[in-house]
Parts: sequence; structure tokens; C-alpha cells
Amino acid sequence: MTVLSLGAGLKTVPEERSGWPVADLDEVQVDLDLEVGALWRARGDQRGRVIICYRGVVWITQEKDLVDYVLQEGEIFIVTLPGSVLVQALEPASVTAVARSTRARPYAGDHHVFQ
Repeated sequence: MTVLSLGAGLKTVPEERSGWPVADLDEVQVDLDLEVGALWRARGDQRGRVIICYRGVVWITQEKDLVDYVLQEGEIFIVTLPGSVLVQALEPASVTAVARSTRARPYAGDHHVFQ
């Protein structure tokens, strides 16, 4: 598990060469303490990653999605599209990003048709 505390060094989305924090795809869980304006990005196919906002407010955008999302304390977001995800604190925030387990298998139990 990685814990990051990110300052508000950037107020706008920086270019990739700026060296802002990027998730390692091998990390299953990343805990973030974000100051206002701080950015965090998870690269690669992030489908299934769950982002949980424990404190504050964050803005989330996922690659190829025309809609942006705002999470408040107690809300979650599940990444549904392939590609990178960007999280920015709109006010001081604590967020956990949990990747889907590579060992998990889809539910293979019985199903019933309701009539």
C-alpha cells in the first residue's frame, strides 16, 4: 500500500513531463491526502478501480469520458472506461484508490429467472 501526501503545487492539469504523482499499476491500494489543487493520476487501464472519498471534495475525470465527476465525503466512484484517471482536490481531501484484484473471479453461482 502506498500513502501519498500531495501539496497544491499545481492549479491546472500539467503536462506529463512535469513529473506529477502517478500510480504504479502494481499497487492494489493507494491512500492520498490531497491539499486544494493537488493532482493524482493513475495511468493505464484502470477499469474496476474504486475511488473512495473519506474527507473533502475531489474532481475526477477518466479518459474518453465526456462527463466529469465530483465526489464528496462518503461517496465512491468506479472507473468504467479503459485509460487513465485524474483526481484533483477541490478542497483538502483524503481519498483511497483500490484496484480490482487480479485474483478475483467473476461470480459463477446459480442464477434464477424471476417470473
